[in-house]
This record gives sequence, structure tokens and C-alpha cells, in this order.
Amino acid sequence: MSTQYGYETNKTGITLTDRYGEAEGVEIVPREWKGKTVTAIGEELFRGEKKLTEIVFPATVTSLGWWALRDCTALHTISFNGPLQEIGYRAFSGCTALKTIDLPESVEHIGEAAFWGCSGLKRITLPPKVTTLRNRTFYGCRHLTDILMPPHLETIEWGAFEHCGSLRSLTVPNTVKKIGSNALRGCSGLKELNLSDKTEAISENLFGHRELPPLEKGYIPNTDPKQWGEEAAAILALCYLTTIDRHSPEEQNVYNEYIRAHSNEIIALAIRTADLPALEGLYRLGFPEEKTIAEWIETANDNRCRDVVVSLMEYRHRHFARLSVEEQLQTEFSLDHLFQ
Repeated sequence: MSTQYGYETNKTGITLTDRYGEAEGVEIVPREWKGKTVTAIGEELFRGEKKLTEIVFPATVTSLGWWALRDCTALHTISFNGPLQEIGYRAFSGCTALKTIDLPESVEHIGEAAFWGCSGLKRITLPPKVTTLRNRTFYGCRHLTDILMPPHLETIEWGAFEHCGSLRSLTVPNTVKKIGSNALRGCSGLKELNLSDKTEAISENLFGHRELPPLEKGYIPNTDPKQWGEEAAAILALCYLTTIDRHSPEEQNVYNEYIRAHSNEIIALAIRTADLPALEGLYRLGFPEEKTIAEWIETANDNRCRDVVVSLMEYRHRHFARLSVEEQLQTEFSLDHLFQ
């Protein structure tokens, strides 16, 4: 028996509102039904179809309704062949087998929580016409590692990337004006974050409860380290030290004052994470001081940070006491005896 659908008329054709029978394997949605053009997929049309593995939409479909493919846990391939414009609320949520998806460039609207719980999703490129990332768009996409943001994005709403624990790097376009609370909460693997200094409003709870992920580099504007806990503030300071030239004079004054007051903690973190660009920033500010540099070299040695030992020794050579010939040879060729 062939697949049967229920439908209703819309402004451009018909919306498929019901599907009779279980969907299994590959589903090819018809271009026409009962002599009428299919232009929209209705709410919950394929919701909970556990045996559906692939779905192909015709070139005529421009809209996916709420929950259209929710909890299709075996679905791994979705093909769009036309100018899709709108993706409804939680349209793909719970599609745990979906690893990547190619959204048409024609898409203008992605509904709230559209990819909620798509735990298998690894890569996605957002269409260029999308201007808003809605609330919890990628909530719980815990294997998402790569995302290409649209060039004209204006708003990232609350929780947009919440609990995307595998996300390593994120660059936010300079067109973004507002980032909501908890947008990066639970992004425990985030190493690099580049926000624009043109962003006018960044929630103080961007990371949730003022807890920073273990950032190694990046640019975070309009953030006063004094407002954060000790560890988070030190991480912010390291990020600042690698992007000093991108901060306004006022921000530089705030950070430089903070670093002077907490230099020991910040140096220790830079050594522990082997953050050489941050160390170079500290050197420009005159840290570590001559009286303490020997103990920091010893600390770096104890932490097995070979490159940091070399960097500290070179810094001492340039600014304080010239290295002996033996030390220069050690720096240039080998420090093995320090690591025994």
C-alpha cells in the first residue's frame, strides 16, 4: 500500500498535515499530492518515526513545521532540493543519529531549539540569510565541533549553544549586536572565543553563573575581570594579553591594573598552560620582575614546560642579566638536563 497523506490548503499550495502508516528506511516526500503542489510540511508529520533513516524533500517545500522530524532517532540524512525558507520550533530536536546537515542558502528563519538534543551533530554551516540564532537552537549538541556562523548575524539568544561541550573554537561575526544569557553555558571544551568589540550587549551570564570554560586564547570585549571569580579573571587576563591591541585604552587600563595586582597568579596560569603569547604580553608589561624570574624558571622546569623555560631564559637575557655561554647553548640546543 502506497503512503497516504492528509493535507490542507495554504497560500502557495498545500501543507501535508498527516501521514498514515509507519515511516521506514528512505522517505521521499511527494512534490504533488491530489494534484496540488506540496509547499509545506505540517507540525509533527514525522515525529517519533524511529525507523526513518533518510528523508528527501521536493524542491517545492519552503517550510518545515513545528516538531516536523522530532525524535526520529535513526535519521542520518536529510536532503533539501529547493528554496527552503523556514524551519519551525524543534523541527529536528532529538535526531540523535544526525551528524551533519546541509541547509539551503535560502533559509531565513530557524526556530527555537531547532536542533535541541541532536547529540550526534558534528558540523553545520548556518545559511547566510539567518540573522538571529533563537533560544537554545543547539542546546545539548554535545558532539558539535564545527560551526560556521552567517555573515549578517545580529542576535544570539539565550542558551543558543548551551551544553555544546565539544565546541573548541567560536568566532562571532562583528555584525552581532546582542548575546543572551547562558548562550555558552556548559561549553566546557571551548579553547578559543573571539567576540566582536562592536557587540553592544553581552549578558553577564554568558557562560552561566560567571563560570568560564578553559579558554586559551580569544578576544572578549567589555568585560571587567574584577567582576569574576579568581580563576575566571585570570583566564580573561590571559586572553587579554594575547589581544591587547584590540582593546580600547580604557579596557587596557582596567586589565593592566588587574594584572599588576595579581601578577603571580596570572604568571602561574600562563606557565601551567604553556601560553607563550600571554607570557610575551606579560613581558611587555615588565613581568616577571628580575627578583622573581629565577623562581618562575624553576616552576616552569618543575611543570616540564620546556618552551616556557626557554622563553623565560630569553626574557631574562634581553631585559636583565645576560646569559652565560653555557646557558645560551642550553637555550638554543637542549635543556634535557633540566628535565631529568
